[in-house]
Amino acid sequence: EEAMAMLRQQCPEVEISDQVAEKLVAACSFHLLALSVIGTQLRLKCKKGCMPEDILASIESHRTRILSEKGTRAGWKGADLSIASCLACSYDALESDEEKSLARRLSLFPPERTIPLGALQRLCQHSTRSETRMLVAGLYEKSILLRFDEDVASLHGLMHEFLDGKRCEVEEAENKKKSGDVD
Repeated sequence: EEAMAMLRQQCPEVEISDQVAEKLVAACSFHLLALSVIGTQLRLKCKKGCMPEDILASIESHRTRILSEKGTRAGWKGADLSIASCLACSYDALESDEEKSLARRLSLFPPERTIPLGALQRLCQHSTRSETRMLVAGLYEKSILLRFDEDVASLHGLMHEFLDGKRCEVEEAENKKKSGDVD
């Protein structure tokens, strides 16, 4: 009940049936970060015509894909798999290559520590803080960042771990492509 109430608080303008809310909460393994991520997905995607059932289907699809691609190898099951599925939904909601690139590179900073906007500006190689602030605000809005206020950002430890894995995957693919060793 409390988890369903929290999910609904995250997206008050979205009507979610009790049945779908129960399934979403279960898909999040009642984890606070996962519930927050899914609440954000509901808020953003339902404005664009999606239904809560679509978000649930996306989580379930990510869960199946993660399990088949690497979840078994990594020993993921239960809550770990559910949380990874929710984080993957959040990452996949990023709309531009620039957003995805910055999200992955956030894992270069220590988890759950403050990251000054100036450091992010240098990382992005932007000429103005305003440009960086807009990009970082978008990552916060999509639940990639735990916090972004007063020109300081921070990243949750679980999201850090997820993004670090994504960064390593992309670097490995780029290295294979450069060496001509493409599967």
